Amino acid sequence: MPYRYDLPPTTVLEALQLMGAEDLKRMQLVLSVPKPRPTRKAEIAKAIDGCLRGESLRTLWGKLNEHQQLAVRETLHGFDGEFNPEQFNAKYGKLPAGCGGSPSSQSSPIHFFLYPAHRHAQTPSIVPPDLAKRLKDFVPPPPEPKLSPVEELPDAIQQRRRGYVPSGEKPGFDSVELVRRDM
Repeated sequence: MPYRYDLPPTTVLEALQLMGAEDLKRMQLVLSVPKPRPTRKAEIAKAIDGCLRGESLRTLWGKLNEHQQLAVRETLHGFDGEFNPEQFNAKYGKLPAGCGGSPSSQSSPIHFFLYPAHRHAQTPSIVPPDLAKRLKDFVPPPPEPKLSPVEELPDAIQQRRRGYVPSGEKPGFDSVELVRRDM
């Protein structure tokens, strides 16, 4: 049985309390919490949670760029409710701003929608269930994946060469011949 700290947060308030006080202070500034601003971590978390309701939640949603909205939509309406960076990158070609895990991305508005799944996680990966319920009222599901079938296969494709690539050099590619097998 998992320990309580291994379970993902069930509310935005729980998710916020797993974050550091400095991160919460930056988030508070983005939300323009009215003055006098709270200074204690628990009070800051409560103020941020209060701002993620009603019309202010829709306004914050509007501040996300298209890629960030797609990330939230994929997570919200996804099979397991967890953001999968590899899958997202394969489907859309790049990761949304703020999902790279770098400290500079901590002030991105996507952090009001996606939260780390546990205390030691660095990257945002889940939408807490209470927030998911509020978002599903106005956030549409993501677009269906589209495949572009071709009538005839090309003779060969370019495949990236595996192995170590020294810094400053570009990875090499090999031509791979395609063979069609009809059964």
